[in-house]
Amino acid sequence: MDSVTPDGDHRQESGGQDGGLTVLLREFEQPPRLIVVGELDAATEEEFRAAVTSAAKRFPRLMIDMTGVAVRSGAAARVLQAHLEQVVAVLVASGSMIGRVLGTAGYPRLVTVPTQRHAGAARSVAPPTGAR
Repeated sequence: MDSVTPDGDHRQESGGQDGGLTVLLREFEQPPRLIVVGELDAATEEEFRAAVTSAAKRFPRLMIDMTGVAVRSGAAARVLQAHLEQVVAVLVASGSMIGRVLGTAGYPRLVTVPTQRHAGAARSVAPPTGAR
């Protein structure tokens, strides 16, 4: 289902058997940011491909935010490789499966973003202020 949010963002949603995928295009950011949330697998690969291809036709440079993606296949690597020239960065959550998949595939423009879980763990290990 395609819709436009009150902020003017374009949103696509699909329901797969195990969840689904939501894609939001923030076209007013520079570069425009495609935010992908949900499960990326064989059932949602074509939707992901269509969203990336559509955005790539409209904008010469894109950022793709995949920090909210659970991956179950190599679909992301195949789709992103086809648009390597236009994708300036792919954001992935620290320790995420999508980050490992894209890293293993040799995708060159990964940016790892710390998650709240990792930030909290780092704070709990840090010594208190003034500790020796």
